[in-house]
Amino acid sequence: MAEVTSMTAAFRMTTFFFLSGYLFSTRKHTNISSYVKSKTKTLLLPYFCMSLVFSFFDIRLYNVSTIQYHHCADFLILHHLVVPSPIQNSIQYIYFEIVNIFVSGTSTPISTPLWFVSVLFWASICFYIIHHITPKKNKNIYILGYSFVCLSVGWICNIFHYFLPLNFHVVCSASFYFSMGYFAKSLINNHLNTMPTRYLVLLLVIISPIYLYGINVNGQITFYLNSLGGNLFGLLVSTLSGIAGIVITFILLSRIPGTSVIGGLFRNLARNALIFLAMHYWVIVTCDIIFHKYNQLPLYKYTNLLAALIITIASFSLFRNKLYKLLGKEKISIKESYSLE
Repeated sequence: MAEVTSMTAAFRMTTFFFLSGYLFSTRKHTNISSYVKSKTKTLLLPYFCMSLVFSFFDIRLYNVSTIQYHHCADFLILHHLVVPSPIQNSIQYIYFEIVNIFVSGTSTPISTPLWFVSVLFWASICFYIIHHITPKKNKNIYILGYSFVCLSVGWICNIFHYFLPLNFHVVCSASFYFSMGYFAKSLINNHLNTMPTRYLVLLLVIISPIYLYGINVNGQITFYLNSLGGNLFGLLVSTLSGIAGIVITFILLSRIPGTSVIGGLFRNLARNALIFLAMHYWVIVTCDIIFHKYNQLPLYKYTNLLAALIITIASFSLFRNKLYKLLGKEKISIKESYSLE
């Protein structure tokens, strides 16, 4: 499982930001204040609310000795930046959580995946501002320049291990892929979507060794820590080829007869992404702490993952029907929360 995670690290999170850029639109928001208000409601406030709610259900908050049973990378790396000595009591842990949520922008150790929501908010806002204030005549040139400035800042932070407030070192790196998604919209809609299947398969075959070359040249990527590897060329080759491979794969899947159910599952997951991000990780970490004596057993990780999926999916109805305000969404029925339409 660790090997698979390492192999897919270059395109997992970068693809999400790429697709966010691909879906970027100003149709509903003609001014900055309207866009900021919308993204605050759907991204920033849910990030704060979900982070705070899940922090109260972190076992480590009530018994700090259990910290030893689950060490996650962000916790270890950011620990010395927030609390100068090992956490010894619940007050220190609460302080650590508050700083992570409101200053670092990385959420809490029990809801780490919510860092993506915070980063997406800032990346979206920054991109909209650039898109809005630049003249129409040379807009793409300005946006391209903006994207490479973001990439440069993100890479410098990676090389020198700089950590910026509100996770802006990650925001800069994410903004590059957000911009690439925006630029790729025409290519995907007008060319890839209409390309014959045999050519798409050929492209996928060509991209695969390019991706493997890129990850071997660049090394391991941990995007949420802005750990981007040691070779900028390798980073770009691996991430962009990986994203292209994912896009082509989904286009091919959409052409297979009888795949409407699969598409419905992905649409449902996208609608409930915020719940999935926070809930599945909470289950995994909580189980790791409670059942720490058994987490070295061969089947433990698979059992834990299965439990996380079942509990997370079961929680969709709770959040969408009862706790919907935490998500910045409207109330829907239990049936609607599992709809594949």
